[in-house]
Amino acid sequence: MINIITVFFLIIRIVSNPIANLFQKKLTNQLSSFTINFYTYLILSIFCLPFICSYIKLEFINYNFISLVLLAGFMCA
Repeated sequence: MINIITVFFLIIRIVSNPIANLFQKKLTNQLSSFTINFYTYLILSIFCLPFICSYIKLEFINYNFISLVLLAGFMCA
């Protein structure tokens, strides 16, 4: 069962990666590459959030979120 799921997600990765690269290259003509990467990782993070919440304890997520916010604050300062 795990091998079938692994193969399924591997095929999705192989197909979706070139398509995502194509959209990123087309969008960089209109926006900066930093903005495109930000939105790409934001959408990916939102998509992965339910899977992460189902496997990891809430306290661990809270500590990581707090440290992420602090790190982002230091990088933007």
